[in-house]
Amino acid sequence: YQYAKYAGGDVSATCDLSIYKDAAVISSYAVTPMRWACGAGVMNGRTSGELDPRGTLIYQEAQQMIANYGTMEAG
Repeated sequence: YQYAKYAGGDVSATCDLSIYKDAAVISSYAVTPMRWACGAGVMNGRTSGELDPRGTLIYQEAQQMIANYGTMEAG
Protein backbone atom coordinates (compact mmCIF):
# COMPACT_ATOMS: atom_id res chain seq x y z
CA TYR A 1 0.00 0.00 0.00
CA GLN A 2 2.71 2.47 0.97
CA TYR A 3 4.76 1.63 -2.12
CA ALA A 4 1.72 1.94 -4.37
CA LYS A 5 0.99 5.37 -2.86
CA TYR A 6 4.63 6.43 -3.23
CA ALA A 7 4.72 5.26 -6.85
CA GLY A 8 1.56 7.22 -7.66
CA GLY A 9 -0.56 4.10 -8.02
CA ASP A 10 -4.29 3.91 -7.52
CA VAL A 11 -4.90 3.10 -3.87
CA SER A 12 -8.66 3.61 -3.99
CA ALA A 13 -9.56 -0.10 -4.11
CA THR A 14 -11.23 -1.37 -0.97
CA CYS A 15 -13.03 -4.38 0.40
CA ASP A 16 -15.19 -5.27 3.37
CA LEU A 17 -12.78 -6.97 5.75
CA SER A 18 -15.65 -8.38 7.79
CA ILE A 19 -15.88 -11.24 5.29
CA TYR A 20 -12.75 -12.65 6.95
CA LYS A 21 -13.18 -14.56 10.22
CA ASP A 22 -10.28 -12.77 11.90
CA ALA A 23 -10.88 -9.19 10.74
CA ALA A 24 -11.22 -8.00 14.33
CA VAL A 25 -7.55 -8.74 15.11
CA ILE A 26 -6.16 -6.51 12.36
CA SER A 27 -4.25 -3.68 14.02
CA SER A 28 -5.85 -0.29 13.48
CA TYR A 29 -2.83 1.07 11.57
CA ALA A 30 -3.14 -1.80 9.07
CA VAL A 31 -6.87 -1.63 8.31
CA THR A 32 -6.61 0.76 5.35
CA PRO A 33 -3.66 -1.07 3.74
CA MET A 34 -5.41 -4.42 4.25
CA ARG A 35 -8.63 -3.10 2.71
CA TRP A 36 -6.63 -1.91 -0.28
CA ALA A 37 -4.59 -5.12 -0.64
CA CYS A 38 -7.71 -7.28 -0.58
CA GLY A 39 -9.74 -4.93 -2.77
CA ALA A 40 -6.94 -4.61 -5.34
CA GLY A 41 -6.41 -8.37 -5.47
CA VAL A 42 -2.89 -8.22 -4.05
CA MET A 43 -3.92 -10.63 -1.30
CA ASN A 44 -6.88 -12.94 -0.98
CA GLY A 45 -6.56 -14.43 2.47
CA ARG A 46 -6.10 -18.05 3.34
CA THR A 47 -8.37 -20.87 2.21
CA SER A 48 -9.68 -21.04 5.79
CA GLY A 49 -11.42 -17.67 5.28
CA GLU A 50 -8.89 -15.81 7.36
CA LEU A 51 -6.27 -13.18 6.67
CA ASP A 52 -4.10 -14.31 9.59
CA PRO A 53 -2.64 -10.81 10.12
CA ARG A 54 -0.61 -11.95 13.11
CA GLY A 55 0.69 -15.10 11.46
CA THR A 56 3.94 -15.68 9.66
CA LEU A 57 4.15 -14.83 5.98
CA ILE A 58 5.85 -17.62 4.09
CA TYR A 59 8.00 -17.14 1.01
CA GLN A 60 5.40 -18.47 -1.43
CA GLU A 61 2.75 -16.11 -0.06
CA ALA A 62 5.06 -13.11 -0.40
CA GLN A 63 5.98 -14.22 -3.90
CA GLN A 64 2.30 -14.50 -4.84
CA MET A 65 1.50 -11.06 -3.45
CA ILE A 66 4.36 -9.50 -5.46
CA ALA A 67 3.16 -11.29 -8.59
CA ASN A 68 -0.41 -10.09 -7.97
CA TYR A 69 0.80 -6.54 -7.52
CA GLY A 70 2.86 -6.75 -10.70
CA THR A 71 -0.15 -8.03 -12.63
CA MET A 72 -2.27 -5.22 -11.24
CA GLU A 73 0.33 -2.62 -12.26
CA ALA A 74 0.64 -4.08 -15.75
CA GLY A 75 -3.15 -4.24 -16.05
